[in-house]
Amino acid sequence: MRAIRGVGAVSRSFHWLGLIYAAIPVLACAYDAYQVATRELERQHAINWLTIFVPRLSLALVLAFVVYGLFWAAGSVLLRLHRVALSAQPTWRFITSNPSAR
Repeated sequence: MRAIRGVGAVSRSFHWLGLIYAAIPVLACAYDAYQVATRELERQHAINWLTIFVPRLSLALVLAFVVYGLFWAAGSVLLRLHRVALSAQPTWRFITSNPSAR
């Protein structure tokens, strides 16, 4: 299969953008768990780390996978549309060309 100019850059940019946006819920989970843990440590000296981190982390990972999947799907659709547009260019030039030049 022939390499298409610019397609790799579009695919890579959506991949990295998806990873960045997917990291947001995970970082928010870590920050929220840290806030809860510091409040609990002020009240008592022994806390259960699993009850703080596990519910937040599971929700954050689900959200991260959903966000990354949406970016992956959008990148795949744009890549397919780009390939369709490139394959239609010779036909469009033939249709719009001057009939006397044929």
